[in-house]
This record gives sequence, structure tokens and C-alpha cells, in this order.
Amino acid sequence: DAAGCDVDKRYTKAYLHHLFKAKELLAMQIGSIHNLAFYLRLVTDARHHIEQGDFVSWKKSVIDRLGQRLASLYQSPSLSQTIGLVYH
Repeated sequence: DAAGCDVDKRYTKAYLHHLFKAKELLAMQIGSIHNLAFYLRLVTDARHHIEQGDFVSWKKSVIDRLGQRLASLYQSPSLSQTIGLVYH
């Protein structure tokens, strides 16, 4: 994601995978920073689209995009095992 946070630019996915597998606390810290940056970006974008009057169409596009990303992530067995997800 081009608008990622600093931790997205600093750490590779392979390194994060290692941290999660090793159950290092740094993995949770980096994950928290990433999640907070994601939600801040999401709320900022939502506010902008509310002001522009196109929130409903923007929301639908965001939900579709996130649904596609989540579906592809849940199909990845290594990710599911790493973070303990169960997909039914």
C-alpha cells in the first residue's frame, strides 16, 4: 500500500513472519502500530468522503477491496498458521 506507515516501509514481510513465528513481543508492537495507522487512514478518508458527499459509494468500494484482500489472506495456509486464524 503506497500510503503505508513507517513500519510497513521498515520491516519486510519475511521478518514479520519470523517475529510472529518466534512469538516475539516486537511482532505485536509492530502489528499494533500498523493497525493504528490503518484505522487512522481509514477514518481520515471516511471524513473526507463524508465532506465530499460520496461516502456511501466510497464505503462500498472500501468494503469490496478489504473483502478481497481478506479472502486472499485466509487462503494462505502459512499466514493462517502464523497468526492462528481459523477460516470456515
